Amino acid sequence: MAVLWSGEELTLPGYKNAFITFKNFKTGQTVTQSFLVSPSGFSEQRSNISQINRTIAGWFIQRGGRNLININISGYVLDAKGVGERLDFISNYIRYAEDVRNDNFELINEWEQILYIEGIEYKGYIQSINFSKNSMQPLLYQYNINFIAYSDKQVFYEETDEFKLTHFLSDDSESKDTMSLTQSMYDLLSGGKVVV
Repeated sequence: MAVLWSGEELTLPGYKNAFITFKNFKTGQTVTQSFLVSPSGFSEQRSNISQINRTIAGWFIQRGGRNLININISGYVLDAKGVGERLDFISNYIRYAEDVRNDNFELINEWEQILYIEGIEYKGYIQSINFSKNSMQPLLYQYNINFIAYSDKQVFYEETDEFKLTHFLSDDSESKDTMSLTQSMYDLLSGGKVVV
């Protein structure tokens, strides 16, 4: 007998499609760029800042804390009559992500970029974006986005009548450890009721 899986069983709690929000520092105005199809590729590089020096007495390691997070996402956007997803993205990128010169000829950008993907909120900026296509898929463009994040926050949430689970893990909340988060997620996925 074959075992059939439903989509609900393979969905993370609180999962939402990936999107990027541009938020103005001065006015608070937000503009959201969503993806019709969530990115198919995702990589995240985390590291610590350190300077290693050899001395006569041995090795001296100077630690400088957490480095910026380097995120790479890739996928496909549609570019067809009536659905100009690629053109919309390029327009938003030029308007909100590229630096502009002010009256003093200084390069500035008043828009914060926030990436929401895989249950994590990343604050930072889009460093580069690349689009490509081939003749076999004339309406699809493959994209690669390099995003540099200076802040991240894990956001898991499930809103039902039975329970509501909200977790925020950020730099300023050292009291929550990985084990308690893992246990809470296990309880949630196994049907337990968790209230935070």
